[in-house]
Amino acid sequence: MNANIELRPVIGSSMIAEDGYDDTSQVLAIKFQNGQLYEYPGVDPKTAEEYNTAASKGAYFSRVIKKNIAGKLVTQGGA
Repeated sequence: MNANIELRPVIGSSMIAEDGYDDTSQVLAIKFQNGQLYEYPGVDPKTAEEYNTAASKGAYFSRVIKKNIAGKLVTQGGA
């Protein structure tokens, strides 16, 4: 995982457990409720800000980020 990204808990999301963003490398890291951690490279600061301020991060992720940016699996989740 990108060492410059500090994951923060996401409160109230049934999809996303933690997230973090590094504006220098423009990488968004998202840890899902199932434990899988993905990095999304090439997320510009405007998109990251819109994601962070969205009423629903999960809905914004599905509508914008997932459809436009290929994520890289960093750690496999699971029980």
